[in-house]
Amino acid sequence: MEGVISELGLVVAAAGSSQRFGDKGNKLLQHLHGVPLVCHCLRRLWHCVPADQIAVMVRPEEMESFETVLGEHGFLDAGVSVKSGGRSRSESVYAGVKTFSEDVTLVAVQDAARPFTSGELLRRCVTCARTYGSGVAARAVTDTIKTCEASGKVTATLDRSSLAATETPQVFSRPMLMEAYEYVLANNVNVTDDGQAAECLGNEVYLVFHEEENPKITYSSDLALYEQCDV
Repeated sequence: MEGVISELGLVVAAAGSSQRFGDKGNKLLQHLHGVPLVCHCLRRLWHCVPADQIAVMVRPEEMESFETVLGEHGFLDAGVSVKSGGRSRSESVYAGVKTFSEDVTLVAVQDAARPFTSGELLRRCVTCARTYGSGVAARAVTDTIKTCEASGKVTATLDRSSLAATETPQVFSRPMLMEAYEYVLANNVNVTDDGQAAECLGNEVYLVFHEEENPKITYSSDLALYEQCDV
């Protein structure tokens, strides 16, 4: 097994509302194979990152619940911290980056709801970011993608050969990510991933294509489906 990436900090985005999951509570605290979902994400990745440079960003009203869960599974004793997130994902990621020590020069952002992400994929994104300043996990689009009006009327069919679906981890040089989110927050720009934030300042963002299983748990039916998979 490769060692810890000493210059890397990890922001785990866990402050979402879980609205699409239904009325079963925060999906990240639901169990997958008997273990809370958020713990799977950490177990997969924390051997790559100094534990005291991992910040799990959660909703303020849920800090106690997450601290209890992560404490029971040994993450707090190892140095992982639970921090209060903001009103948006952008605010949460920015707040997380600011908690890291000056030794951290690369920052990885990971969706807590991706329990299958491998350390190998994170390392590939880090390698890309060391060279280009960014490394974003992505996969080629295989479906036919169309744009449409609210009525459902199709307006165009896109050339999928130039399309990619981005995921996490997403790794950036720390200055690039900090400056990107400072701009996004100051100008009230809505972005859906960290790469888009970096693009707002004209930064070149590089993708790391892969074919690993790296789904995001969104609906309660997803959790039931992945109960059948080996995590």
